[in-house]
Amino acid sequence: MDAQLSTVTVPVSDVRRAKAFYAGVLGFEILDDENVWTGRKTVHVVRLAPRGTGAAIMLANWFPSMVPGSLRGLVFETEDIEACRRTLLAAGASPSDIIAAPWGRLTVVSDPDGNHLTFQQLAAAPGG
Repeated sequence: MDAQLSTVTVPVSDVRRAKAFYAGVLGFEILDDENVWTGRKTVHVVRLAPRGTGAAIMLANWFPSMVPGSLRGLVFETEDIEACRRTLLAAGASPSDIIAAPWGRLTVVSDPDGNHLTFQQLAAAPGG
């Protein structure tokens, strides 16, 4: 199949509060911020993306089956985990200490609802 990841939905309780975190603290670019009529109700749609990437996140509070704060496994790649952690701290986030893993090093931060976001730096390939 020929496909690319476009959008990951992040379950939040308050779209405006989450937008402030993702745009203001993490520095994500706001791609869409509008009220959309779904045919049954109007929902506030906010899509954001880390600068320079093709995939986006959509903040959602209108899916009953998506519990705010339940997201795990959303991983962002960085070239310098120490600089990334310093930037997160300076912006007011509370990243974990840097954790060593077989594939590299990472830090985890939670959004206001408790969704976990992992920032990782992959280990250099042997001989690289």
